Amino acid sequence: MSRDATLESHDPWNTDDEPRLSVLDRGLVIPLVVGRWMVAAAAVVIAVLLRFLGLDRFPYSVAEADIALAAHNLVRGESVPDNLLGMPFAVDWTAFFFFAGGSADSVGRVAMATAGVIAVLAILGSARWLGGRNATAAALVAAMSPTLVAASRRIDGGILLVVLSIVIVGTILLGRGRETLAWPAISGAATGLLVVAHPLGIPAAALAWIGNYLLDRPRKVARRDAMLAGLAAGIGTLVLATTALLSRPASFAASLGEVFGSLWGDYLSNIGSRWYMPAFNLILNEPIVV
Repeated sequence: MSRDATLESHDPWNTDDEPRLSVLDRGLVIPLVVGRWMVAAAAVVIAVLLRFLGLDRFPYSVAEADIALAAHNLVRGESVPDNLLGMPFAVDWTAFFFFAGGSADSVGRVAMATAGVIAVLAILGSARWLGGRNATAAALVAAMSPTLVAASRRIDGGILLVVLSIVIVGTILLGRGRETLAWPAISGAATGLLVVAHPLGIPAAALAWIGNYLLDRPRKVARRDAMLAGLAAGIGTLVLATTALLSRPASFAASLGEVFGSLWGDYLSNIGSRWYMPAFNLILNEPIVV
């Protein structure tokens, strides 16, 4: 080695070749469509896990026990309040699961948890109008929403308001420009069920129809036969829900009276008394939305 040469000039690591990328240095490119479907699948899995796990961990509240008992007795043909607790469709929906899955306490909550997952799937199905990315993001937020998760784990009919509102908007938009009467009939049936799912079903139905109008304003008035199909389906489902499939005719007037009475006594008469609670709920429970 020459006395004037430096060590750096003989360094075997000092080469002009470009460094080779390791496996960890290489990027993973996921197509946008594939990524959206991955997020959508994650939203469904999260929705199922958050709504179905540990449903039997806590006992029923008093209100939940009343609805569950009415649904259980309805299936067994025993005594049921004529007013159906002012939530006829919530009682009917829970009774269907008691009929199909037995009389365990968790079965009643499975009914509402199933409705919560259906709500997330319905939001994913709105990609046609909201766009794929927007619908997927909304479904992911809904899947993790503490408010919707809590509503899906309680037997109080709250989550049914969400599901049926989405069904109303979606079916009306699907029926636009089509000759079929199926979509108007489904939207009418969903409206009838929404009205008797919870005392707040009446304002929820009004908001769903207003939201539909603002989302896609019709250029012309709907056909008469479509309007008649929707009206007939709405009245029919209203009668079936309030009478437990015509098995309790006396419940029709009593349950409707209880719906309107609860709406006024529990909600409208006290409107504005706790106006700050929605803002607190968004700040404390819905940080993702905020």
